Amino acid sequence: MFSKEFNKKIIDRLDYRIEELKLTLLKEELDRVAEREDSDVMEALYYLYAFMPLSDIGDYTTDTFLDFARQGAFLFKEGEFKGKADEEIFAEYVLGARINNEDISENRSFFYKEVSDLIKGKSMKEAVIELNYWCSSKVTYRTTNNRTASPITVYNNTYGRCGEESTFAVSVFRSVGIPSRQVYVPLWSHCDDNHAWVEVWCDGSWYFLGACEPEDELNQGWFLNASKRAMMVHARCYNPELEKDVNAGVGIPVAVNALSTYAPTREITVKLVNEAGEAVPDTRVYFKVINYSLPGDIAVTCTDKSGITKLKTGSGSLIISAGSRGSYGEILVDTGNTTTVELKLSKEGYREKNTFVMRAPGLLNSGTGENQVKSGSSDERKKKEAKKRADKEEGLFDKEAAIKAVEGFKEDDRKALLDILSKSCSNQTELQKFLTEVNEIPAEWKVELLKSLAPKDYQDTAAYTLFEHCLYTDINICEKYPVDIFYKYVLCPRVSNEKIIPFRKYLLEKFKGTKLSDIDEIREFFCKVDSELEEKPEFEYASLISTAYGAYWSGYASARSKRVIFIQILRSLGIPARLNPNDDSMEVYLNNEFVAIEVSKESPKGKLEFEFAKDVHWSYYENFSLSKFTDNEYAPLSLDMEDVKNTNNIVELSIGTYRLLTSNRLPNGNIFVKSVIVDVKEGKTSKLPVSFYEAKISDMLSDYPIRNISFENKNAEKTSIQELTKADNGIFIWLNAKAEPTEHILNELFDKKELFNRLKTKIYFVVKNEKELEDANIKRVSEALVNKEILFEAFDTETGRLARELYLEPGLYPLICMVNKEGKGVYGTAGYNVGTADMLLKICGYLEEE
Repeated sequence: MFSKEFNKKIIDRLDYRIEELKLTLLKEELDRVAEREDSDVMEALYYLYAFMPLSDIGDYTTDTFLDFARQGAFLFKEGEFKGKADEEIFAEYVLGARINNEDISENRSFFYKEVSDLIKGKSMKEAVIELNYWCSSKVTYRTTNNRTASPITVYNNTYGRCGEESTFAVSVFRSVGIPSRQVYVPLWSHCDDNHAWVEVWCDGSWYFLGACEPEDELNQGWFLNASKRAMMVHARCYNPELEKDVNAGVGIPVAVNALSTYAPTREITVKLVNEAGEAVPDTRVYFKVINYSLPGDIAVTCTDKSGITKLKTGSGSLIISAGSRGSYGEILVDTGNTTTVELKLSKEGYREKNTFVMRAPGLLNSGTGENQVKSGSSDERKKKEAKKRADKEEGLFDKEAAIKAVEGFKEDDRKALLDILSKSCSNQTELQKFLTEVNEIPAEWKVELLKSLAPKDYQDTAAYTLFEHCLYTDINICEKYPVDIFYKYVLCPRVSNEKIIPFRKYLLEKFKGTKLSDIDEIREFFCKVDSELEEKPEFEYASLISTAYGAYWSGYASARSKRVIFIQILRSLGIPARLNPNDDSMEVYLNNEFVAIEVSKESPKGKLEFEFAKDVHWSYYENFSLSKFTDNEYAPLSLDMEDVKNTNNIVELSIGTYRLLTSNRLPNGNIFVKSVIVDVKEGKTSKLPVSFYEAKISDMLSDYPIRNISFENKNAEKTSIQELTKADNGIFIWLNAKAEPTEHILNELFDKKELFNRLKTKIYFVVKNEKELEDANIKRVSEALVNKEILFEAFDTETGRLARELYLEPGLYPLICMVNKEGKGVYGTAGYNVGTADMLLKICGYLEEE
């Protein structure tokens, strides 16, 4: 199938891996498969094993990867687009099984059967557009947790977050032989959160599109303006030699720097030196932006022998940091003004405190507004495809079957179980099987096990997995501990954000006879487990968590995987254990309290009392965060705001140095940041004032004269912007029913409905006609908001002119314009920006205080 030269490169790399990692079991398995599969399939399979992350080798069987290999071999020789892409592009971006950090399951042959008829006779570009319409008829955006479900699960459930939508869409494109990849902004600079979309390779060039967000031409998407303000756009590549423009890092995959496709770029050169001014080589350098209230990595590089590293990035603020041998350095850089930086490491470098402004890259006009308007002819098809998906989702939940499945449980439990089953989507029959099958499992165990899981677990956890975790848990253990400890930290299989699979039977057999009675024995046991599983970060994808079976099969696991596996071992042995919710350290429940397993984490305790500034809605992560300095970096804590409030704003922490950050995000995307350093001392309570670095109102708001657009209300009465804002401020939102960006803002408004209902500011939903109000999401949000009104308007040239007056692109919806009592536009946005609802709440709060 592949050329001799490329095959040699594949075999050389695979042989090196097998020898270096001592993977004799893998070699024996591949030799057995080769006896029954043809040479083309084996070439494809060898490629997969030569370049996949190490954990995938242990976690998945060759049968799983054979689905990808067989489909890849077929497409290379017989596919609709055979011969279009060169072999290395094809191998990485068509054959490649892993896209992101999703659970891998067989899907390529399945998707091919579903869509192959749609692309016959079409060019690659035409096929992409057609397939994206199909994707939109199957999957839409919805917020979920950070674990990435498999493309098949996303397809079955009809929704996923952007990382799941894009993984699903890439799988579909690859299933027919179109090279494709997920691209993503690790963290936005101008707003909070991140985003992922898709790039496809057509006839020699890469093009982009929104996953499951169809347009009639490529290089379109609601994120087009947002991406122009990004400081980094990445793609993943598992073949480290294929792409040239990569950010130097450690492990698999490499991060392809794709920013120049979307935004102007600048190359920043960083020289890392110690206190004596000497170069610091071979050290990781972290490039960060503030997102919510945390400095988050957008890129990680490594210094060369001269202590120098470089990064191609956008034009805005970056926090650049590094640590080595007990020294730390951090510097704020505005890349619009500076391209060469010296970063000095020092023993006290971590103690700097200050206030500063993180400048977001400015808004650039993409010049595509008119194209967006012209694509309006496809609106009806978009709605038609969206309805297909909505109809499928509506039919997923069988309420009658659910009621029957829970009828044998207590009344309070029935209510909880019905709610769980309603969230299980296509997995309902699996959960019902777990609930209804008669066996020795106590009914309350079944209820509490399901309640201990995350909603996404309900959608892809098999009944046999749930049975395994119950049947291999000693029933006598529950009497040894408080019920909440037993259910949450023994019976519950969830440790971190790994996929729930069976592990107890395997671990009980592997560690048969192991008795652990005190913390010293547990620590010694962890040292044994730690030594048995070797770390090879250069072969691993840091975002993956290995399974216990896969780790012991291969002999390797990352540091994080080992900690998750060790907690699984303890729970299998009937010992309550967890990862600490604040700092992710391993803990075991002994003598009625959780004790640190790692000696380094068992430090004396002190207390920290937050003194929150009044009249601010303080929310952890959203506008303040706390990090502890450890191991040459600041590691963020995961505090629960409710827990903080319940303890009168006092938290118990290990002694050490902590950094508080508060973030005050402005409408223009800039953030006013305050950094405060505090030491927690043994047996003492340290007070920590929490307040914003305040921006002036002039920094927060605009003052645009805008046209007085006319509307009709539901009573067919004429009104206008100025008429409606004579007495109070108003938020005007032009909605395009069922369009993806509109769905996003409606979901945000619904999630924040309680906060919006406290405001005096009225929300005006502007739609084209009464028919738009039949949209389920518009109806849902409209009913949830108290202070709102529906208006009708033609979305004609006047609306386009209003957008231009707000320095926004015409034709992008939702169009949001906030107008004060003087009839001036104080804030506007078009398309969709993550966190828009939060921004509106912030501006309303300021205006209403005035």
